[in-house]
Amino acid sequence: MKSVFKKSRLFIMLASLLGVVSPMAQAADLVPVQPTVAVVDEQHQAISWANLMLNGFLQHHEGASINEISFDATDTVVTLTVGGFNKDGVYKAVFTNTANEVKDEKVGKLTKTVEKTAFDPSTILPPAVAVNFAYAQAEGKATSLLSWAVKIEKGTPQYTVVFATKDKKTITVVFDAVSGKLLSVTK
Repeated sequence: MKSVFKKSRLFIMLASLLGVVSPMAQAADLVPVQPTVAVVDEQHQAISWANLMLNGFLQHHEGASINEISFDATDTVVTLTVGGFNKDGVYKAVFTNTANEVKDEKVGKLTKTVEKTAFDPSTILPPAVAVNFAYAQAEGKATSLLSWAVKIEKGTPQYTVVFATKDKKTITVVFDAVSGKLLSVTK
């Protein structure tokens, strides 16, 4: 029970740090990706915290385009990252549970190369759908979610989702973030 209160307090603090006042970003209606297995929903920390980070980033950086959204719990540290840019430069917001704060920093200048890495978060599959789809590809061997990320790869937004297995190996699932087309499963 103590853990639940800690997580709730952390969630509320994260929301207040980001000044979240708008609803979470939602993807456009798409044809459902099959098969789907409900292992996470929009309230799962890996999803809801990433949505809070994305909304905070978009509010803080007017006119920003997004080029990265990720969740990583590979070690004992949970890291959420949102990267993007606007006319003033390239920015990255990172939250770690150990520091318990969001660091939002300018990391570079806007270039044509950086502009090509942008994707519209409203056109990709929602993260909960992505994780559930990836879990289904693991064929019952996944035991925990290690990380998920969406970035432009080869000109297309792609999700990469990584799970741990009971025998301490990993399963990596990569697929098109817009269409849901499976690109690879590495076990």
